[in-house]
Amino acid sequence: MASFDCSFRMTRRQHYEVVGPKGTISVPAAYVPGNEDVDIVLTVEGETEIITIAGTDQYRLEVEHFSDCILGGTSPRYTGEDGLRNMRVIDAIYRSGQEGRPVAIAGT
Repeated sequence: MASFDCSFRMTRRQHYEVVGPKGTISVPAAYVPGNEDVDIVLTVEGETEIITIAGTDQYRLEVEHFSDCILGGTSPRYTGEDGLRNMRVIDAIYRSGQEGRPVAIAGT
């Protein structure tokens, strides 16, 4: 089961949490562009560990990678096929919401 909300008009909220049978993964500031470090809070069977990921400017890295691909004649890490797979999932989510039932993802 999954539950999520999102909006460009909500107050700045960037938290996500994944809950499983043995614990949780929580990221309080998951989508912060910039150089701030990001903490991942991992709790397994009552034991909590905070994992800190060094901050980086995600958008700068995207542009640098794209530039490197053009200048070096290499393929990007994520291909057009990756984008098509993402769109198939998004289309299935929309159909599921409209039809009120699970929808299989085309091409899987």
